Amino acid sequence: MRIEVNVNKSAAVHFASNPNHTLLQGRPDTVELFGTPISWQKEVKYLGVTLDSKLSFRSHINRVRDKKRFILSRLYVMICGRSKMLTGTSPVFAHCKPAYIQRLQVIQNRFLRTATASPWFVRNIALYKDFRIDSIAKHLLSSGL
Repeated sequence: MRIEVNVNKSAAVHFASNPNHTLLQGRPDTVELFGTPISWQKEVKYLGVTLDSKLSFRSHINRVRDKKRFILSRLYVMICGRSKMLTGTSPVFAHCKPAYIQRLQVIQNRFLRTATASPWFVRNIALYKDFRIDSIAKHLLSSGL
């Protein structure tokens, strides 16, 4: 078994709590790996974690926070109580086959399970009661259609 290093993806980082450390002042501008020059970086991404030269993880935490904010902002439209994504066109499909309404119900059930990380043995009825949400069939009946 032989391990090969990809010099094009390699980066040199000096980890030190003090950026004015004496070792950093005397270092060469580039480091060579298999004859290929590698420049010094202030931060590097390794196995999904952004490591900076001080190991403070500030840039990694900011990147993860921004990613989660982006995802939450996209989900907010569906999560907030005024969302009409599934029921906004209910007058149109109120009188269709129950099997088609069941397909929408499956989507709503999956979303609730994913949003709450509920295990498989928790019943959908319990989720609807806990969050005070009507199923799509009940919503169609209560809206008078």
